[in-house]
Amino acid sequence: MVAHNWDEVRRLMWNYVGIVRTEKRLERARTRVRMLRAEIRDYYWQYKVAPDLIELRNLADMAMLIVECAHERARRQLNEASAVRNLSPALLSEISEVRAQAELALDNPVGAV
Repeated sequence: MVAHNWDEVRRLMWNYVGIVRTEKRLERARTRVRMLRAEIRDYYWQYKVAPDLIELRNLADMAMLIVECAHERARRQLNEASAVRNLSPALLSEISEVRAQAELALDNPVGAV
């Protein structure tokens, strides 16, 4: 059971919380990690505790933290993108102008020969 769940957590994180993250994948990972944690918790209280079981429990807890952080980060990025889309055209123009001036200043530092 320990080896099987260890491998399942590893594969789950690779497949659902790896480089390509979507809302749907993160939700699937969250659901599966919750089920695995419950399964591990039940096993933890029913059998003799061994170092491998403690490591598995910690691994599942860390997986849950990573999934939650990834989910929160994705949610925050959506809110930021939405906020930028809602800016007025005048403000967007001003931001572009300031960026252009900053790039010019970086390309031509004061005192450069």
